[in-house]
Amino acid sequence: MYQDHCFYVMEFVDGETVEAHVSRRGPLPPAEALRLALQVARALAAAAKKQLVHRDLKPANLMLVDQEGEPVVKVIDFGLAKGVAGQSDESSRPTVGGGFIGTPYYASPEQVEGSEVDTRSDLYSLGATLHFLLTGRPPFSGSAGQVMSQHLYKPVPMGALAGLPGCVAELVQRLMEKDPRQRPQTARAVQEALLECLEQVCGPATAVELASAPKGPLSPGVLLTQHYRLLEELGDSPQGRQFLAEDLRQPRRVNLLVLSREFASDGLRLAALKDAVGRVQEAPHRRLREVYGLETAREGSVLAEEYAGGHPYWRCCGTAGP
Repeated sequence: MYQDHCFYVMEFVDGETVEAHVSRRGPLPPAEALRLALQVARALAAAAKKQLVHRDLKPANLMLVDQEGEPVVKVIDFGLAKGVAGQSDESSRPTVGGGFIGTPYYASPEQVEGSEVDTRSDLYSLGATLHFLLTGRPPFSGSAGQVMSQHLYKPVPMGALAGLPGCVAELVQRLMEKDPRQRPQTARAVQEALLECLEQVCGPATAVELASAPKGPLSPGVLLTQHYRLLEELGDSPQGRQFLAEDLRQPRRVNLLVLSREFASDGLRLAALKDAVGRVQEAPHRRLREVYGLETAREGSVLAEEYAGGHPYWRCCGTAGP
């Protein structure tokens, strides 16, 4: 508060809304739409962990940002968000109702009725948003009252999705079930459904990469690709999880990046990574971190690099940072 004025500070997001992006470009290819939806599902899972329901998820509340050539979605405008006592990504305990709020074109039936809502309501809105990404328009049209009525009583118009891969249309339909109990129950379940659909849409080559991505728990002591023993988790990145590991073939420690299924599902990014690894290996330099290789095995796809222990230069030498 400053001089009796209340304000709050948010991250500045330099980009365009998904609504503007689709309006400018037209409907997105299925794989691109699924990857954007996958990012939104991850955001909803994070919100659910904090016991939040967005309640106004729509293309206009999704910002598309270019980060080093990668399209990144940021969910914005939590002005209508509702805290849910006791809810997590593994639970669908309802919130208290209290009248309709949200945007009619993307609102769930329970929102329209002003009844209890939970994470599954946001998942319905994600389904309506995915419909927009694929067709360039929301699932229902007309006046606000007509649209709200259609959310309550009219089946999802599947004709607009004709010609798309079957798993894509099916996923939209599942997300937009009128009864919340018939939808996927958590954002995590939606992520898995989106990944499975991406495997089908992107073809056998991508499916092989995805199948190799680790699905079980990773922790110190686990052996990857038969010769990397995990010692310590170092953190997460958009590409996957990073570990300190022991290379059993040689007495050395290595930095391992275990690629996520989401990263592996993007054939272009994976091909670019393989190309970059090859270039670095062809031009080694003592001042460059050595890259040992990108390996794929049953347990997972991993990028192995030289482990550089110690502190960054700016920390140890008192500079202001990079």
